[in-house]
Amino acid sequence: MRARGTLLALWLLGLLGATAAALVGVGVGVVRQSVRAPALESLEYATLLRAVDELIALEGTPALRVVAADTVLHGRRVRYDTLVVEEGPATPPSLRLGGFLHTEVQRYNAFQRDWIELAAEEASLPAELRAYNPSIFRSRPDGDGGLEVTRTAAAWSRRVQSPRQDTWAGEVRTVDARTPWALVSPHLRVPLDRSARFRPEGARRGRACTFEVAPPEARVHCLSEARTAQAVFRDVVGAAGVPTLRAGWTGVSVDGQRIEPGDSVRLAPGAVVAIEPLAPTVFTTLSEGVLSGQQWIDGRVRRRGVEGPPLDLVAGVGVRPLDPERTAATDADLVVSVDAELTRALTTELETFLSGLGTEPEFGALVLSRIPDGAVVALAEAGERSEPGRSRLLERVVPGSAVKPLLAAAILSQRGDLGSLAIPARAGRITQVRGAPAVSASRAFRSDLNCAPPATGRVDLRYFLRCSNNEYAATLLVAGLTPSEVAFARTGAATRAPVGRTVARETLIRSPLSEGMAALFDVSTDPVIVDRQGRSVRVWEGLRFSDGAPVRVPPAVRPDASRPVLLGSAEAEETDLGLLYRYAFGAWENRWTLFDLTEGFARITSDRRVRVSLAPGEVAPEPLGLSGQRWYPALMGGLAAVAVDGTASGLAERFRRAGVPGTLYAKTGTLAEDEERSGHGLYLKALLFSVGEADPERAGALRCGVAGALYLRFREGGRRGPLPGYQIEFAEERLARFLAEHWERLGACPQAPEPSSPPTG
Repeated sequence: MRARGTLLALWLLGLLGATAAALVGVGVGVVRQSVRAPALESLEYATLLRAVDELIALEGTPALRVVAADTVLHGRRVRYDTLVVEEGPATPPSLRLGGFLHTEVQRYNAFQRDWIELAAEEASLPAELRAYNPSIFRSRPDGDGGLEVTRTAAAWSRRVQSPRQDTWAGEVRTVDARTPWALVSPHLRVPLDRSARFRPEGARRGRACTFEVAPPEARVHCLSEARTAQAVFRDVVGAAGVPTLRAGWTGVSVDGQRIEPGDSVRLAPGAVVAIEPLAPTVFTTLSEGVLSGQQWIDGRVRRRGVEGPPLDLVAGVGVRPLDPERTAATDADLVVSVDAELTRALTTELETFLSGLGTEPEFGALVLSRIPDGAVVALAEAGERSEPGRSRLLERVVPGSAVKPLLAAAILSQRGDLGSLAIPARAGRITQVRGAPAVSASRAFRSDLNCAPPATGRVDLRYFLRCSNNEYAATLLVAGLTPSEVAFARTGAATRAPVGRTVARETLIRSPLSEGMAALFDVSTDPVIVDRQGRSVRVWEGLRFSDGAPVRVPPAVRPDASRPVLLGSAEAEETDLGLLYRYAFGAWENRWTLFDLTEGFARITSDRRVRVSLAPGEVAPEPLGLSGQRWYPALMGGLAAVAVDGTASGLAERFRRAGVPGTLYAKTGTLAEDEERSGHGLYLKALLFSVGEADPERAGALRCGVAGALYLRFREGGRRGPLPGYQIEFAEERLARFLAEHWERLGACPQAPEPSSPPTG
């Protein structure tokens, strides 16, 4: 009798193993969902679509009902139920013999019969296994003492043919995608390839389960902290052998059979494992890091998985990735550079930080990219989206003063003589800078030293970047509009004024600034060109299927093109000088995506043409040749000093104490524009940073490391003065620890670099 029961258990659990992954964690819901007409039209499933309609129409009809019955098994009363189809004129075709829903009814009843027969012989088989019924149907109390028909929340729990399956049946996967052995149930999901500690559902206070993983084993402690484990899973981590389970001091049950302490049993996929006090679980594999798979029928068309922001951005590349001209079918996967686990962890850090602020944030976003290959390894996004379903990471933002080193590098790459520019140190409202006429009071801007006054009494390139001086930024921009043949002395006084109160289109577009922006960062300052480009595919360049075929990236996941334009519109023939001053410290039309800001800062601090990309692959970017220029040490010295005694004073020390290796370069960004000036409030905090191994022979340029862009936008300014430096607080309290803990996983440097002295300039 025991042998027969074991065979039944194995047969039943084989069925469970095939369907558990789809049904685990899925609840039930009464059939009341309505399907919108546009969604119905986009489903091309013919027979199955009619079945969906008929299923939804069942509510309130007698076509399908539940009949409940009781039986006594091993001295205890067990309730089971059967679905009954009432055939009549109103019975939908799909519920008639041979119909799709009729088959689902048969699957439901067959499972119930097998469960009762098996339970009659194996008393330890739990009633909870009824949750694994492979049918789409379920039953639940109706509130009147009876039962009603329900369905799984995802009405179709199995994969079915998709209209697009003829061309692509693959998946979108992250670089950390894996398929570990795991224990799963409707209430539990424990991968066996990593240690975990949690409190089981219904457990007494203080009682926790610990899974200790030491490849190739996973040891389980739940009832006590004794040295002897309750159960030991072997060959489940990094091993090619057959998985086994050894019972510890309490004994365990597998497929309804008790395993005595010290004994071992082989585990087959789908085996039901009971370890006290955990509810019975199914031994199966999980798909970790799979963001998008084949379409499933649930009344909608969607390839995406269940990931929230920002991983839904990456999953969205699988909506329509094939070239329309491609006819060959493929089941090749798409692998993106993002690490899903790191992205979830970083997003949690950002969400937790923003939720504890006294000022309500509108949103926050963060990009982490590796130097030198440019691979985007982690993302974070929190807060509201301006457009449902479209990530804030795809939008252009006004970066504030964080953009100053990019503008400076662009100008200096074309006008190296301006590296010696110095202006008198002063603070207050500025109406005129050297080399330009005065502007009206309404166009004046404020400039502060932000640090102790320079000992020389003059602001130079290093001090400008360390302390973010606005007057120097405006003066350098005016000089950057000047052709190289026009002399510009060290004092900042030009031989003739290069600009007037307005600056002509031709002067702007042909300026050293514009030429440097194109040469260094591959961006245009001409609105005609930018607006013609539309959304950009740069961050997706190089993405291919695992079989080598190119990917057609859907427009919905293409970032906006960065738009640091020097004219207000494509039709404009000139720009007011006062607006250009705002441009100089990261306002007005100076708009970038966080991907391009990260890329630009990585290029400056590594002296390589880093290409920030979501496509994985080894890339050796070409040198830019900046480190050989006379001005480069001063620029790098200023960026290194930002986190030492500049606008992010002390941040470098916090990184060092947290354990982040290498040299830190940074630039803060702040902008607060009130309604009376801009028509809407704009309050932001930004931080560009890169950290890694500095090369002293290349003026401190990074050999390897991580570059990133952090952006926080708020609904209103500070109530009693400016907003605090929230971007610096996040970097000190959370980002430093995150980078230190995950440095090796980020793949930033093969070996942890030693801290080096920053360039002095």
